[in-house]
Amino acid sequence: MQEIQLLKPLKPNTINQQNYIGIDIGGTKIAGQKYTKDAEGKLYPSGDLTRIKTDPANIKEAIQDCVSDTKNAHSIAVGVGWPGDVDQDTGLIYSGVNVNNIGATEGGFDIITSIKETGIQVVRVLNDADAQVLAAANESPEKIRNAVVLGLGTGLGVGVLANGDILWSSEYGHHSPNLVEDPNGRTESIISGTGLTNILHEQGFDGELPEMIKRHTGEELFDRTIQKWKSHFAAVVADIQLSYRPETTFISGGLGEKLVQEDPNFLNALEQISKEILNKKGFPRIAKNLNLAKIPCNDAGTRGAALYAKTYSCT
Repeated sequence: MQEIQLLKPLKPNTINQQNYIGIDIGGTKIAGQKYTKDAEGKLYPSGDLTRIKTDPANIKEAIQDCVSDTKNAHSIAVGVGWPGDVDQDTGLIYSGVNVNNIGATEGGFDIITSIKETGIQVVRVLNDADAQVLAAANESPEKIRNAVVLGLGTGLGVGVLANGDILWSSEYGHHSPNLVEDPNGRTESIISGTGLTNILHEQGFDGELPEMIKRHTGEELFDRTIQKWKSHFAAVVADIQLSYRPETTFISGGLGEKLVQEDPNFLNALEQISKEILNKKGFPRIAKNLNLAKIPCNDAGTRGAALYAKTYSCT
């Protein structure tokens, strides 16, 4: 495994912690995982992954719950992956699905101070997709300098590693696929769990996404709708390859991992459609270099956050 060293490092973490906590915040739940550093400096999970389904109004308290039972808090470093815009210089949070429920203002929300109330001294915050691409690059068996993570869950998180440096909070999911006709449109309004659910509801299917997939897979209209959605997803993958030229694009997130798990041919089929799109656009070389893979670790969100805390200290 490689240890990614960012080309533009922030303040290095000079305190020699042995234990780390990675917190991955999503739209409906928070995951927290403790890690221990071995003699070579690698992180290994310590204890079970904690998943908290929380009322967004209590998100600050839920974060504190992930670290409040830690003994010797001064020897712990905490990393937080936040689903929204994070200022890497200050750690302040400015946007995200739960941002209005944590007391954020135009000046941002200081989540670092909130966590330090538990006694933790070293805290770092980064975008959740950035945390995932950091973990993916570090856990990949081959050295990677350019990678993208497509976190397909409730929304669409996109983490980009370019020439060994993270493009902080790219927020690709909020890009408009058609600025002329629909300037307020967002890629994740289609390519996300929420987007797919809405599309299926428009076709007359009812219920939550997992229920619809279980109940209607095999029906002609349902399968045709899913296939059309996958074609839209392939177009996003092709655009990512054209824009960022990753060596590997990793698929992660609850929905992404479910699609990969339930269909062994999902990644190959998606890759082939994406390559066809690029070939038709006149980019055969870029199409040839497109490579899709499942993210190499199941704890990418928490692991990436912990890695970030391990590498960098509080501002």
